Amino acid sequence: MIDVAAIRSSVTSTPRMVYWLGLTAASIVVFASAADEHGTVCGDQNLGTLYSHPCAKNNYAISFGVIGCFFSILAIVGSVMGRVTVQMEALISAMLFTFYCMGVAVVTGVGGPGSLVGNLYFSTWAGFIFTICLTASSVKEIAYQEADAGGVEDEEEIPEDTDPEAPIEAEDDI
Repeated sequence: MIDVAAIRSSVTSTPRMVYWLGLTAASIVVFASAADEHGTVCGDQNLGTLYSHPCAKNNYAISFGVIGCFFSILAIVGSVMGRVTVQMEALISAMLFTFYCMGVAVVTGVGGPGSLVGNLYFSTWAGFIFTICLTASSVKEIAYQEADAGGVEDEEEIPEDTDPEAPIEAEDDI
């Protein structure tokens, strides 16, 4: 049976879960919009290279929409089940960031299927922004974990024979 309380606490416990859910939604819209435009953009034309033919650009939009949806759902399920580490999230989000970087250039650029303002345009940019937030949040948490694991190195140790409640004397008075 599905533990709704665990899912709710997992979603509200970290902002990354909200980013993963937003990326899932954006990827579904990218995939669906590009698939809807496939017949219009491609028609009976043969495929060219990625940068020279609108059909190849549309196919790339379908591809990174499906890949983004798959990996974001995988991260969500893994996080809810407690099997995905922050390092894994950082790796997945960095990979998706790369796909969305190319997707923004190819799909929303001149001659791309999302070059006109519409669902494909906005969802591609939304997915790109979500991947930036995910990558930054994951890397930031990894840095915090490493800092906590290493301890604080700059503080001076207090000798055990001193009284912690004794008044602190200025160095000039010593």
